[in-house]
Amino acid sequence: LSLDAPVSNYIDDLDLSDGFGPASTVAQLLTLTGGYADQLVGSHSVNANSWLPLGDYLRTKMAPRVNPPGVVLSYTSMEHTLLAYAVEKVSGEPFPQVFEENLFAPLGMTRTTYQQPLPASISNVLANGYLYDKGAYQTVPLDFVNQPGGIAMVTTANDIGRYMLALLNGGELDGVRVLQPETVEMILTRQAAAHEYSRGRTFGFTEITFEGRKVIYHDGNGIGFANRMVLSPENDFGMFITVNHRALNKTARSTDAYDMIKSLSTEVLKTFIPESSIKPIPDLARLPDAAARAAEYVGHYQLAGISQMDFFKVNALMDNMNVRDNGDGTITIGSSRYEEVQPRLFRSLSSPDFFVVFIEDQAGTVRYLSFGGTGTYKKMPVYQSFNFQLGAVAAMLVIFLSVAVAWPFARQGSPVLWLVSLLNLVFFVGFALIMTRADILQFFKMIPVYAKFVFGIPWVSAALTISLPIFLVMVWKDAAVPLWGKLQYSFGTAASLAFVWFAWFWRLFL
Repeated sequence: LSLDAPVSNYIDDLDLSDGFGPASTVAQLLTLTGGYADQLVGSHSVNANSWLPLGDYLRTKMAPRVNPPGVVLSYTSMEHTLLAYAVEKVSGEPFPQVFEENLFAPLGMTRTTYQQPLPASISNVLANGYLYDKGAYQTVPLDFVNQPGGIAMVTTANDIGRYMLALLNGGELDGVRVLQPETVEMILTRQAAAHEYSRGRTFGFTEITFEGRKVIYHDGNGIGFANRMVLSPENDFGMFITVNHRALNKTARSTDAYDMIKSLSTEVLKTFIPESSIKPIPDLARLPDAAARAAEYVGHYQLAGISQMDFFKVNALMDNMNVRDNGDGTITIGSSRYEEVQPRLFRSLSSPDFFVVFIEDQAGTVRYLSFGGTGTYKKMPVYQSFNFQLGAVAAMLVIFLSVAVAWPFARQGSPVLWLVSLLNLVFFVGFALIMTRADILQFFKMIPVYAKFVFGIPWVSAALTISLPIFLVMVWKDAAVPLWGKLQYSFGTAASLAFVWFAWFWRLFL
């Protein structure tokens, strides 16, 4: 694969062109700057019968590009999944076999595979994944993954240790060369970054600094396990930690196990490697016109690679940033204050070594906010903000509830609005229960029956809502309906139309 070639050069059965132009390049996909959104529902399968071969999955579940390629770093597994398919098409062999023949077997990684189902030699000795819930441990069965390039690999600490040793030794281990030195150099050094002062990305790892130790790392946060790989090439040092863990267990919060990985890796680095000799950052002063420029950055920003094809799109309401102008030449992002020291570059007032970068679109308008690495946020209209959407939902709930309670007594106008209001109330209650009480990870594999019922309600509601404007005209023409009844029907119709848009926009139709 040529790094600078569009991946479409190697994939002839998918149309990868869109409004952003030609397909993303191999290098862009490797650095997670390809621009693709995440895709969560259907990314896993319960069993082999529902598991999709890589090509079939991409033809039916391909996530769209939502950002221009090569502009921002945003983590999604879809980018590596595309690369895996390109490998299959070029080699003429299944993706797992290519890695087995060219990397795993030569390095002696005998218990590492992308194969699904797992070979008996691995499945017979595989550790169980566990979650801890309600005072007891529960086994988490291994599932099937439909995005093998970005997820799916099963390995051991010993095997991944051999891979790290090969990287630290220029691509060779025990006299066997699996990678050329120049390839290893690209894997271990920066290939993309929002700014020279912010964290960047290599062909495989993200840069980060832990307690003054500048390293590259990659985390895995899966179903049953979590892990972290850290490399410090200049110190000939590598570390891999893996633990039982199950994120998103009824909440989107982290787990104690995952928090332990983060704290343990930092303590190990502090113990075994010295602080890095980091190039000092020049003494940067606030731009003299910072106060006049601040308005350009003000707005609501959401995670750049958020899922666009299913209800996980609502996560944008949880993972977002608001930028405010303080009026004194500084801005506030979240709860921290920053000052502009170079055009589009802001320095934290509380942590002077930390920078955020604003990125322009092709028209020269500020569109993205980068915290370094793959932490990129996209500027969105204010109506997509959490507070606006919460207010809109609250208003709809009040109107639907008033109609649901009042109509059986007054019976003014068609009962269709009453039925629509009841349906929409049931949907909001059901969706709230799904988001707060359901096991969210099961949606990665399948849509449960109860969820199909809840997400089917907007279809029925939308079909009935189409007729409401007609009934509204009839209500206003009916002299027997008092003014308050006409107003209630008007607000009810408007709220029902708003609900249809709300459900469509946040992909709440199944």
